[in-house]
Amino acid sequence: MSNGSEKPRILIVDDDIGNIKLLANILRDSYELSIGINGTDALETANAEQPDLILLDIQMPDMDGFTVCEKLKVNERTREIGVIFITGHNDVKVEIRGLELGAVDFISKPINPPVILARIKTHLLVWQNQKELKALSMEREKIADELRIHRDQLEDMVLARTKQLAHAERLATLGTFSAGMAHEINNPNSFISGNIDFLQQYCTLAEPILMAHKEQDPSGRVGSFLEEAKATLEGMKDGSRRIAKIVDSLKAYSRGGMETDKVECRLAEPIFDAQYLLQHRLKNRFHLTIDVANDLYIICDRQQISQVFVNLLSNAMDALETMGENYEKRVKITGEPLDDHLWIKVSDNGPGIPEDALGRIFDPFYTSKGKTKGTGLGLSVVHGIITDHAGQITVYSTSIHTQGAEFIIILPNRETYKKIRERKRR
Repeated sequence: MSNGSEKPRILIVDDDIGNIKLLANILRDSYELSIGINGTDALETANAEQPDLILLDIQMPDMDGFTVCEKLKVNERTREIGVIFITGHNDVKVEIRGLELGAVDFISKPINPPVILARIKTHLLVWQNQKELKALSMEREKIADELRIHRDQLEDMVLARTKQLAHAERLATLGTFSAGMAHEINNPNSFISGNIDFLQQYCTLAEPILMAHKEQDPSGRVGSFLEEAKATLEGMKDGSRRIAKIVDSLKAYSRGGMETDKVECRLAEPIFDAQYLLQHRLKNRFHLTIDVANDLYIICDRQQISQVFVNLLSNAMDALETMGENYEKRVKITGEPLDDHLWIKVSDNGPGIPEDALGRIFDPFYTSKGKTKGTGLGLSVVHGIITDHAGQITVYSTSIHTQGAEFIIILPNRETYKKIRERKRR
């Protein structure tokens, strides 16, 4: 097969040496030539040299041109080579049969040099365009396969990391893991996103070329294939955006988690931090009551405990928003000492949590908000933060629509946490 720096190669097949010499004299200045004097020669030479075009006589002994063409089209190595029949017949039925077998054109004898040169030039140009489109299509498929592999690897990675996250007992481990996971996912996801952009640009550039030659596609699927490809790429782009959103969440939650970040503070302080951060949503839409005494102290990473209340309040407001504009939306946070721990309750009068979701609500990436509203990381990270602070969290909900949900957090008080920390250091 010729490349871009060589002359195109044409295989001339005719049992008449005079016709071969005539065609050779016309073509030798512009093309590399191969010769076959019968059907067997034609098949062997075409298979070995893979010329760019075959000029094939119909009337030959032993094996006529129709039979040769038929055999060429069932051979994977030669089926794409263009065949032009050379014939002394001017019979429509003959031409129809040849075209049905896969020929691209007919040239009638006697040979007219300008006509045959023009037709050969046209068919070689079409053939070259087809080869380039096929190469581009194969490259697109290769990239698409690589993207699918990367996507599957990312999904497997997320599932594997999810299992680790569900069993993590220390937020320091969770933070390190989350930061590493974000880095590992971000790099291949950037590769995926960039290559999707490239493929979308390629589709835009290739579409007019493909549509201009769609009549040469025997399957007639060029148009529908392009639409399917564009829809697939858009779906992959949407998946890439969701992965990026998860990465951003992991980055946000990976900060902190070191014992040195834990300081003594009033329990009310991170609660009021959360209220301040969410005041744009709380204002005029929700009634928040905070009933926490000012003399309750804990040892904590204040940023992380604030994040706990941000997540719980956000979830409560999301649920309450489904109750309608005129519904009185109430959220309450209480805190009280019990033995050597502090019990904190976050409750609302929303629709509550479905029974089948209660057992999974702290699972990483589980969400009941739908694909576009949540990543499922919020309550999983809340659980990790509370566990890292030597605490516990659980949730209760009834089937009564307006009694909402109640999250109960149990944290060691200041003195108890110091004892736990001291035992860990031994």
